[in-house]
Amino acid sequence: MSLRARFAPRMEIRMFENRVRVTNLETHQAIDREAGTPFSSDTMLVADAAALAELLRAVIIDLEGSRRWFVVPSAVIHPVAGRSLGPGERLALAEMAKALGFRQVAIGVTPAA
Repeated sequence: MSLRARFAPRMEIRMFENRVRVTNLETHQAIDREAGTPFSSDTMLVADAAALAELLRAVIIDLEGSRRWFVVPSAVIHPVAGRSLGPGERLALAEMAKALGFRQVAIGVTPAA
């Protein structure tokens, strides 16, 4: 496996208002799920990082199963729905991703999806 392939994002996380879509970029399997506990507010896409982390943890386990814990994952996170992230939200996302076990995370911007 090439060095570039080893560090290419393995998961794509698209964040919408109180909804996420997680895609395994190797298998192209994806899960789109609404939050049971809202994580967005009227002014912030990520108002409750703990609620978002709980949702992502459940989606990743459903998508990857137990094998997820045997790899060093990388991800790219795209906030969508026409919202940009403030510095506090970016920091919260980076800390949440690290707590979920991601070693490398890129936070990008995606046009509406």
